[in-house]
Amino acid sequence: NPYLGEQIRNLYDSLASADLLSLRVASMEFGSWDSHKEQRSFIEPKLADMFGDGKAFDVLYQQLPPSTADNLVLVCAGEFGRQLRANGGNGSDHGRGTTVMVIGNAVRGGVYGNMFPESELALLDVSSSDIAGLTAIDHVFGRSCDWMVPGSGNIVFPNRSSAIIEPGVDLSTMLSA
Repeated sequence: NPYLGEQIRNLYDSLASADLLSLRVASMEFGSWDSHKEQRSFIEPKLADMFGDGKAFDVLYQQLPPSTADNLVLVCAGEFGRQLRANGGNGSDHGRGTTVMVIGNAVRGGVYGNMFPESELALLDVSSSDIAGLTAIDHVFGRSCDWMVPGSGNIVFPNRSSAIIEPGVDLSTMLSA
């Protein structure tokens, strides 16, 4: 995807010029994910553009010096989730719950929270059933800010302390020191 390629190139150039720019945060956008039909054939090529061998993030990480790669964390998220049940066009409609991916050498991998709560499994046969969304993205992005500059998460995300978080989820170990 040429648009994503340009953004990756610009990110690389910014990281390579760290001595001049003091880049702490960069934001990129890779839109047009909102498909309500044939989602698999629509979304898989986009994921391949982002994460495939020889594609955007793979090439970026191959070109970065190890010290830069060790200090780079990518947080990928969308502004809305999807419903549980497929609609008539092999897609799904908008929902509340979503997925956030945190990628980088400093990330302590795993699933934080219950990806498929049993209470939602009972809703698979219900038309227009919605994923609850038990952890606000403020917590994930805020934790990423705290990793970069301790204490900055609540400044950047001032509503984080009152935002919903799934019981038992502890994001304090998501990123290594």
